[in-house]
Amino acid sequence: MNNKLLPLLFSAAFGSLATSAESTEAIDYTYLEIYTLSRDLVRYGDGYGVQGSYALSDHFFLTAGYARVDVFANTNFAFPGSIIPVTETDWYSLGLGAHWSVGTKTDWYVEGNFNYVNRRNGGELFTGIRGQLATKAEYSAYLGGRDVKGRTLGILGGEAVLEATEHVGFGIGMEVDDTQTLTVMMSVRFR
Repeated sequence: MNNKLLPLLFSAAFGSLATSAESTEAIDYTYLEIYTLSRDLVRYGDGYGVQGSYALSDHFFLTAGYARVDVFANTNFAFPGSIIPVTETDWYSLGLGAHWSVGTKTDWYVEGNFNYVNRRNGGELFTGIRGQLATKAEYSAYLGGRDVKGRTLGILGGEAVLEATEHVGFGIGMEVDDTQTLTVMMSVRFR
């Protein structure tokens, strides 16, 4: 069986079981996040983005985002030690998600996104958990798949956000895909 289909099968199998659970009110699904990212810490590129989520109801949320990534190429063969930008990639996304409580301060969620990357359509499907370690500390861990320019990648990632005030938090996240590309994100979240 193709392991990239596991998130879809997991979601379908357990989605109906979780519909009766109450929502975790402490976890807020309405926020705006501004972030900077580094793909593979030097090899692929750096960028920035903005993403948001809006709670539509007790169990459903809408997501949207934009990112710009400068993709680099190592030119050691021509100019030893130099790395030059090769292309800029614009990434737009729009999605819908659902979440259900699986514990006092933990939600299980499923999210699907439509992506538009440099004039090509794609999509993402994720499932994971999101919760609170303490009143001002939130985490998420997820796995899924992403179609990028006709290529499907398996994704494993996570994020932690620490609230500085009632409306502002700072986060760090990491994501790794099938190509062994590590993405590190630093973010500021506004509620």
